[in-house]
Amino acid sequence: MARLLFKYIFIFLLFSHINILLAQSSSTYTELITSADNYFSKKDYYNAKTTYQLALQLDKNAEYPKKKIEEIIQILNNELELRIIFEEKMQYAEEAYVDKDYQKAIELYKEASALIDYEDKPKQEIIRIKKEWADLINKQSKFDLLFAEAQEDKQLEDFVSAILKLEEADKLFPGKLEVTTELALLNVLFKQQNAKIQEFRRLMSDADLYMEQNRFQIALKNYQEAANLFENDSQVQNQLMLVKDAIKINDAYNLAIEKADAHYIALELDDAKKAYLEAAKIWPEKTYPGNMLAKLNEANKRIADDLERFNSEYDSKIYLADQQFKNQMYKQAFDMYTKAIDLKPDEEYPQNQIHTINAILKKNKEYNNLIENGDLKLSQGKLNDALFDYYKAKNLKPGEKYPQEKIAQIDEVLYSKNAEEKNYQNQLKIADSLFDNKLWESAISQYIKVIALKENEEHPKKRLSEAKLLLSDQNKLNASYQSAIQIADDYFDRQLFSEARKAYLNANRIKPDEQYPLYKIEDINTIVEQKGIRERNNRYRELVASADKLFEEKAYTISLTQYKQANVLKPNEVYPPQQIAKIDQILSTQNELDNIYSQFIKSADSTFYLNELISAREIYVQANEVKPKKEYPIEQINKIDHLLSDLNDIEQNYILAIERADASFANIKYESAKKHYSLALTYKPDEAYPKLKIEEMDALLAEISFMEAAYQNAILKGDQNFEVEQYLLSIDNYREALGIKENEEYPKTRIAAIELILDNLDQIEMLYNLALTDADNFFRKYKYTNALTFYEKAKSLKPQEAYPQDQIAKIKNILAALDLEYKGFIKQGDDAYRLVIFQDAIVAYENAIGVFPDEAYPKMMLDKIDERIRRESVVILVATPEIIEAGKEKRYVFKPIDYRDRQNNYILIEMKNAAVEPIRAFINFGQDSMKNGGYSVTLLQRDGYTKYFVRIDKHMRWQSKDNNWISLLPEGGDLDVKFIQISRDEKSN
Repeated sequence: MARLLFKYIFIFLLFSHINILLAQSSSTYTELITSADNYFSKKDYYNAKTTYQLALQLDKNAEYPKKKIEEIIQILNNELELRIIFEEKMQYAEEAYVDKDYQKAIELYKEASALIDYEDKPKQEIIRIKKEWADLINKQSKFDLLFAEAQEDKQLEDFVSAILKLEEADKLFPGKLEVTTELALLNVLFKQQNAKIQEFRRLMSDADLYMEQNRFQIALKNYQEAANLFENDSQVQNQLMLVKDAIKINDAYNLAIEKADAHYIALELDDAKKAYLEAAKIWPEKTYPGNMLAKLNEANKRIADDLERFNSEYDSKIYLADQQFKNQMYKQAFDMYTKAIDLKPDEEYPQNQIHTINAILKKNKEYNNLIENGDLKLSQGKLNDALFDYYKAKNLKPGEKYPQEKIAQIDEVLYSKNAEEKNYQNQLKIADSLFDNKLWESAISQYIKVIALKENEEHPKKRLSEAKLLLSDQNKLNASYQSAIQIADDYFDRQLFSEARKAYLNANRIKPDEQYPLYKIEDINTIVEQKGIRERNNRYRELVASADKLFEEKAYTISLTQYKQANVLKPNEVYPPQQIAKIDQILSTQNELDNIYSQFIKSADSTFYLNELISAREIYVQANEVKPKKEYPIEQINKIDHLLSDLNDIEQNYILAIERADASFANIKYESAKKHYSLALTYKPDEAYPKLKIEEMDALLAEISFMEAAYQNAILKGDQNFEVEQYLLSIDNYREALGIKENEEYPKTRIAAIELILDNLDQIEMLYNLALTDADNFFRKYKYTNALTFYEKAKSLKPQEAYPQDQIAKIKNILAALDLEYKGFIKQGDDAYRLVIFQDAIVAYENAIGVFPDEAYPKMMLDKIDERIRRESVVILVATPEIIEAGKEKRYVFKPIDYRDRQNNYILIEMKNAAVEPIRAFINFGQDSMKNGGYSVTLLQRDGYTKYFVRIDKHMRWQSKDNNWISLLPEGGDLDVKFIQISRDEKSN
């Protein structure tokens, strides 16, 4: 049934061209035959048949168009079954596309294209569906990634992030059940989590209040309940420690007060005083011990007189001891304070002074030991160990110059050594980069320079030998490659493109990294593609030329068809749509004139049949004015004139003509008035009045003609200036035209269009300047990818401007150089990662991030390394963030690691500089009181924590000693430590 219906439609379309034929006027027979042959050669059988029929209409006896028409009908009949199948395939393909079965739709369109290869629609549909399919796949990929990330956030209980990602996924595919279900669950979990947080905050707030009120047991209960909600929260754990300490202090204080009160009741005043003093030390804020001590003092005052001499002797010894202490005669002062204690054993001052002297003597001894050790290590070349001892000595005695001078001396030596090592590493990095990029000759030269810097290093020597061998192999490969290229170029020059493509592919197999064969293959593909483009351009030019000729000959309907065909070939061309619009306007005007003419004729005929000859003649004259070439109105006018002459009613006809002429004149219908005055003269040729009025009409019509010419000239200039985008001149021309004819719509419309264009140009200028500002800002900040985006935006807004194009070329060159450096670092990192040498991999990946900070791959690999090192944990030393004050060493003790697990060990530290200026952190390890090794790192001020992977097993004393502590010592500012772990490589398992 479908096939039968299509046959009827096909036959209808076939014969519809006959209607087009009958509706059109035509050009010459030879031109039509040429045009028809052109259509026929391009297999455009419908237009060919129509054009042959037009030619046959001009020469009905011509045999050639008849034969060609019969041949076309035979071809179309033969193709009918094939086209029916073609249309069925197209219909099924469209149905498959509607059902989202893109693969099936593409296959069906390919089958349809194979049936009738000159049809463009199936090829266009294939391109469109492939793009839509790719967009859908990309959209699905984004959806899957968002859904997976939301699940990960859910596992981490980051419900807000998970909800945001699922909402973004829902925008891609609205209403998916798994998304809406998961969103509902996440909202419930988020509410539960929020309720848990609120309860935690309430418990903490209540507990803090009880702490302030010294109600420690109730505070402890609240803190414990809060800890049950979030057991890993550092705040609640700290508060639990504080409240437990407070309870201990409270119990100790109460015990001391009970003891003191018992002594006071038993009049054991000295013992009571000691107990009250002990209570005051335990809890200084309490006033009760002070009050009781005041009472004791009152009791002791009664025996003060007896103790005056005793006190005088005590005071004398204290004075002498203080003078010796002031003069740094610590041993003599120590003896004198001891004698004072013998007099008054309970006095705190001499005891405190003795403690102070002991601390000073101990500090001096420790300082001297540190200086002695530092000097010894410095003489042995152990610079980092010596630096550590000098820093500790400096912290003990900040005013001493000697350790500061030694620190400056070591820093200068370390800086020099670091500079030499950095130079060596930079030169080696250049050599390795040249080696990795297969630039063997340059690599050989660079490795020779590197070996000159460090003669005993094996790596550059080994690479030098490898480079020499590879250079020899490369020369052989280059010879083979050049031979293949020469053969391919020869084929290309002879335009044997198929053979040239094979030869270039052979060269590409020899050297896959060379771009030249690929570029030449692209050139071959472009040449083949350009052939199709040229054919389409030629077809377009032929259609436009033919349409222009038909347009000039006023064959508007055929011309319209050809302009539309040209517009289908090149939809972006401006000319065909302009011509189509003109023809539509002309055809519309012709239809209006046909209707007006028909109405005049119908009215004139009716009036004529009613024997109203004068009125009928007037209307026939109007019909003749609309279409002067029509014979019928002239025939009727002549007939009426003959009848009127027979009536011998010249006077009446004259008067009637004058009346009608005067009425037309009064209504400013000058052409009509002139005709009526002329008619009056036919009745009375000697009358002066109509002659004077005709002269007046001629003057008025001449003035109107002059104004019309001026108006048309202004419009023409406006249109010409508009076409060449001289909008300000164009708008002046249209305003001039409006000054001549103020009620005309065309110049008003054009002025409005120009004003809109000028507004758009201002908008484009603004957007262009904004794009350049953003691009320049990004360029100055070395954010080349962002800068490139905005320069390309500026270029799209103003393609003729040179600056954005120059900047785009400059950025592409920079990115190409950076890309080479980035790929070199990535290769170094990947090689080290495969060999499980994580420290080298970390350095390489961090260098890659330094080149392209936004690249995800090196960050992902650093996270992988972090994950693997964390997974192979041996000891976790810190899991909760803590602050280490500047100048204070924090030691972390652990059970010695089994000797079998001491290979390939890392210390993983997450820490950040809590100060504004850069600080230095010393990382040391040892056994009991012995320090066995250490490192130092410099930390800049950053917002977040930084991970440091310290390869500790390089120290022999790490592997050979049973180390049981690691310490951190910050210098120059406080250190915020989040995590410390000792791990090992997987290869050590």
